[in-house]
Order: sequence, then structure tokens, then C-alpha cells
Amino acid sequence: MSSVPTIRNKNEGSFSDMVDITDLITSCASSLTMAEPFMCRKDSFLLQDAMAATQLMDRKMDSCELPAKVAAPMSNTKKEVLFPRPCPESLSDPFGPLPWSDLTLAQTSIIVTQQLVRLQAMFSGASVGESVFTCLYAQKSILCEMEQYFEAMASSERGETSLQNRLTILKENISSSTCVCAQFALFTASCALIEITEVFRSIVINADIYEEEDFVSNTHDIPFFTHDKKILQRYLDIAVEILGQHEPGNNIKPLCISLTYLNGLLFFCSTMGKLRREDIVKTVDSMRNLTGTLATGLKSLQKLHDPSDIEYKPLLSQKEEEELVIQVFDSYVNRPLFGNTPVRKVSFLSTKESIGKLTEITSELDFSVCGLLAHGSSMARIERMLRRFSSLNVLSRSLIVLNLFFDELLLGQHALQPLIVSHMRQWEHVPADLIQDPHALAFLSRLAKPVYDILKLQASSRNRQRAYMEASMLREWTSLQNEANLVDVNYRREHSLDNSTPPYFGHYVLAVLLRLMDQHLSCGIEVGLFCGHDEICSAFWYRDFLLAALNQNLNLMRRGREMYKALVAAKPTETKGKGGKKRNSKSSKANGTAGKAKQRTLEELEDALELQVLEAKRMLCRGIVRFIVAVRQAGYFEIPDYEFTSRQTIFENRFSVFESIRHPPPLTFQDYLEGSDGSNISVEEMCQSATEVFKTCRALIESVLNDIGSVNATFAPVQEMEARSLLRVCVGNSVYLMKLNQLAAGGDTGKQVKFEFDFEAHKEFCIVKFQ
Repeated sequence: MSSVPTIRNKNEGSFSDMVDITDLITSCASSLTMAEPFMCRKDSFLLQDAMAATQLMDRKMDSCELPAKVAAPMSNTKKEVLFPRPCPESLSDPFGPLPWSDLTLAQTSIIVTQQLVRLQAMFSGASVGESVFTCLYAQKSILCEMEQYFEAMASSERGETSLQNRLTILKENISSSTCVCAQFALFTASCALIEITEVFRSIVINADIYEEEDFVSNTHDIPFFTHDKKILQRYLDIAVEILGQHEPGNNIKPLCISLTYLNGLLFFCSTMGKLRREDIVKTVDSMRNLTGTLATGLKSLQKLHDPSDIEYKPLLSQKEEEELVIQVFDSYVNRPLFGNTPVRKVSFLSTKESIGKLTEITSELDFSVCGLLAHGSSMARIERMLRRFSSLNVLSRSLIVLNLFFDELLLGQHALQPLIVSHMRQWEHVPADLIQDPHALAFLSRLAKPVYDILKLQASSRNRQRAYMEASMLREWTSLQNEANLVDVNYRREHSLDNSTPPYFGHYVLAVLLRLMDQHLSCGIEVGLFCGHDEICSAFWYRDFLLAALNQNLNLMRRGREMYKALVAAKPTETKGKGGKKRNSKSSKANGTAGKAKQRTLEELEDALELQVLEAKRMLCRGIVRFIVAVRQAGYFEIPDYEFTSRQTIFENRFSVFESIRHPPPLTFQDYLEGSDGSNISVEEMCQSATEVFKTCRALIESVLNDIGSVNATFAPVQEMEARSLLRVCVGNSVYLMKLNQLAAGGDTGKQVKFEFDFEAHKEFCIVKFQ
């Protein structure tokens, strides 16, 4: 081995000897064979070492090089791979200058629209380095240069520093040139894009309910340009005002709509991210008007970018637009910041699709965030509204969580303890002296945090909901169940009541616990945790039991309340007549009092509808179980035989989270075998039984569809679209049951029949299909 001259190591500040080991590596490599390909000790060379070595040897992993067609699509280079474009340091960057001195309104309109495309990508889960910062105008160095340009333009010879005077001077200078107007519009749009990104990240991180597919927290140390939000909003208003002074044209309208949207979205997120109790109703109303205006503007913008629409007129030729986008946007400009990671396939939706998604997100902000704050008047209504929000965009769900409890009040408006009491009394009669009992008051204080956790849970994704319930919530509500029973026992003992007195707190906590158990199981079905006919059958069998217990408990609570109301209505009242004598007014007012007792409030109608929906879902579960048992009886399904596990082990693992719950008692595998055993029933009888169940279910769902118009859709326990989905599942299973009965009657062995469980119609319930 030969030596080379010593060189100074700048990091250490000392001399180090460098030795050439090329000959040693060459001689060692020449001794390798196909039988012994390792240049190391095999007993200590692990899989992790092999993967690390592979990454180090791959040039693309080590140097971030990309295919030339990807890194420089407009270049005529003969190289196969290129290093990503460096981040520009100025508008006149020598590697690739950005359009500025001759910028047109048409170019600005296209650039700002493409910024909306990147904004939508960030809202959909892309990292900032792969979305908003792929716009080169969004880089901090570029925005700082643009800011200095306009600050110099806003300065006067007299050195006036007041904001109003500077804005007036700036407005006059911008109005004097169309190019300067285009530059200013681009500057304000780029600043708004970065400010929205920062506010969005702050909201999502503070809410802390995001998943990897929702949001990427790592910014890879990309520097953010900061600007005063109030001044920026003034800038945006000035830009829209000056653009409005130009002659209405094809390039003005989309630019004005885009700037208005960015300004409105920034104001909405900044306001709703730090909402306070003062003037909350007025603030929410103004935000609802704002989101409505923004959604309307986006719909108009979408039409302007729809080639099939009559109003569509391209601002530039297709080639010119493509060249402009390539010049201004680079999906891999931040690639070196990501480290030695595989290159992700960066793709964006079309302009029309992206604007459509932004319209959906804006509408979600209206009906979910603002709607909840405006209409969440009771615990039941708040919970029903939240159940529909788990599939919303992460921005909407995060704002819901941030505003769910602030200033020590639920939604900034309601004290939790009185709201819980009202929720209890909505379902059952609760004596006034019980609520005043010290033990009951202490228990209500104890209930506040777990009830809030349940509300917050609804804003999480299905996977996170299931994880939260398993980690703590089911165990906590099991403990609360024991405490509730103690409060009820103490109340009966202090007031010398017998055991026929209803366990008021026990009923309420049991209802909440059963809802949690049912939600845990339905989440497992929805995310596809149960695979194969046996596991799916066990899931719907267990859910049938839970829904039956929940329905029984709610009906018991409701009957007690109705009995109390009827007793109060039938109680005679005495009034004084002439001469001071008392007379019974029962005969004169009984009819009117009874009539008032029969009148239902809107919330009572909502509760009655919920009971119907729960019963319909229970019937669907029961029908699907009997359908699967019938298929099994016909010989089309075989009992699975596992090599490394067993049916009992799978069953116990799937429902192990319910083992610690005392009431309802956990079901065992033996219970499942007995409950799903159809060996003593013929296929025809089982098919007939399942058909009758689906028939009953269909009648219930049709009744729900008839009654759903009597309640506000915002507070309905089920939306009309979902009810119709349940009806499709019911009808679909009935049709295939008839086909199964025909196959069984024909004596077909069924070996060539292919079955599938179709969850397309409804994500919680399947149609058992076969060919």
C-alpha cells in the first residue's frame, strides 16, 4: 500500500495521515466467489448491515441524484442522472432566473392557481417540502428580495413612516404599471401561502390528532418567511382592489378569486385557531358567511379551469403554460434536505380537481367547525354531529378539537356538569334531590373529563379511535360504572328506598359504555380487522349482542321517564273557587294536560329516531350472521383449520378488550359456538329465518326514512344517504339469500361458488355476494 501526502483536516484543525487501501480492497475482492460472496464474517453480518450497505452503495440514495428527465425536463443534456436544482438565492438566480421584470397578469394568474394546487396537496397530507415549497417564489430568499423591492417602492422622500401613508404611496406606484401590479399580486399570494402553511401547521400540531397520512410534522429545516398578518391582509385587499380597476378580462377574474380565497382562508384559520368566548356567536356567524363566500368563489374558479365549460379560455398556450410551471415549480428542489431516503413519487391533482377539493374543505369548515359552535346546544346533539366528522380533512378535525373546550367551557359556551345532567334527563327521570347529593356532585365532576374525551375521540380517525379506546377509555368507563353504582346505592340508603328504585347513574354510564363497545367493534369492522367468514360472523354476532343490550337499556331509561311524565300529567290539581272553597280542576284541565304530555320535543323525536336506527342495525347484524350460518350449512363455507393458532385464540384476542368489563358480561367462544350453531336447522329454514330478519330490518329503515324529515338533518342520528345505504345492504342480502335458497334446493354442492363480503354499500355492514 502506498501513502499519499498528508492534508489538513479543517474540522479537527490538525494533520492526519491518509493511506491508500485500493490495492487491499482489490485483492480481497478478487478472492470472492459465488459460493462465498461476503467480505466479512457471516455470523456477525446482520440484515440491518446489509440494508445499510445497500443504501451506501446506491448513488441515488447517497447523492440525491435523479433521472435527467425528472430533474430537468426541459434540458437537452445527455446525462442519465442529474443533481436536483439548487434552491434559488435571488430572482435573477444564474441557475434559473424567475419571471419578474416582464411578468404579466396572465403568468401571475397561472402561478397563483398552481400555488392553490400545492396548498391542496399539503391539506391532503403532503409535507411542506413536497407541496408549498416546491414553488420557488415561496422560498425565503426570494420573498425577502421581493419584500425589499416593495418596501423601497413604499418609501417617500420625506421619510414618512406611518403605515397608512406608506400603503397609500405603495398603492399609487402599483397602480401605475400592469407589470408592477402583477408582481405585487404574486408577492402577496406567495406570502399568504406561507402564512397559511404556518397557521395550518400550528393548528394541526396543537390539536394532535393527526396520522401519518394526514400530516407530516417534519419541515426538514426549510426556512419560513414571516410577515405581519394584518399588514399582509391589507396588502391582499390592495391587490384585489387594484386588479378590480383593470378592464375585466380572462386573466383578472381567476387571479382576484385566488387572492380573495387566500386572504379569507388565512383570516378564518387565524381567527378560529385562537377563538375566545367574547362575541363567539357573532364571530361564528361572520365566519360562516366568509366560508360561504369563499366556497362560491372557488366554484366559479373551478369553472374557469374546466375545459368542458363554456366560460373556459386558456390564459396561455399549453406549451407556454407548461414551460412557465416548470420554470417556477420544482418538485425536487428540496430533495437534498430529506436525507438518504427513497425518492417519493411526487404527483399533484389537476387544477380543476384541486380546486374542487379545496371547495370541499371550505364547505367542511362551514358545516363542521362553525356548525358545531353555532348549533351544539346539548350533549346529545354535539355527540351526533361529531360522529359524522371522523372522515373530514385534518384541518377541520383539528379546529374542532381546539374549539371543543376552551375558557373552561364546552365549545366556549356550556359548563360540562349541567350539560351532563341535562343529557341524563333527556333519557330518564332524575330526581332533583339526587343531583343535589354531595356524592352525586362529586361523581358529576369526575364524569366531566371522560365525557370530554369521548367527544374528542369522535374527531380522530378510525384507527386512532380504536387505539384510544383500548388504551384507556374502556377501562376508565368500567371504573366509572362501579362508582356510579356506589352513588346509586348510597342514594337509596339515605332516602330509605328499596331496590326497585332505578339506578339512575348506573343506567347512564352503562349506556355510554355500551356505545363505546359498539363503536370499538364497528371501527374494527370498518378498517378490515376481521377477515374471513368466521371472523366476520363472530364480529356481527357480538355486535348484535351489544346493540340489543344498548337498546334494552335506553328503552328502560325512556320508559321510566315516560311513566314519570304520565304520573305528573295525571296528578289532580286543586284550585280555590268562589267562596274560598277548593275544587278539583282535574275534570276541566285533564284533556289539555294530557295533550301537552303527548307532544314531543324535537330532541325527543331525535332520540326516538335513534332507537329505530339502533334496532335496524341490530337486525342487520343478526341477518348477516344467519346468512353466513346458512351458507355454512349449505356446505359453501368450511370451518377454518389453522396450523399455528385456533378459532378460539383468534376470538379471544379480537374481544380481549371487553374481558375486564363486568356489565355487560363478556361473551366467550363457547357462547359464540352455541349462538351460531345451525346444525339442527335446515338450510331452507335458516334462509327463511334470515329473510324474515332482513324484512323486519327493511321495514325499520323505511320507517326511519319516513320520519327523518321531522328532525333537523344537522342533529339527526343518521343522514338520509346513510339510511339508504343501510337499505341497500338489507335488500342486497335479501336477494342473495333467495339465490342461496335456490342453489340449496337444487342440490348443488357449491364447490364452484365464489363468495365475497362487499362493504361498498356501507362501510360497517356487508352484502354477502356470490357467483
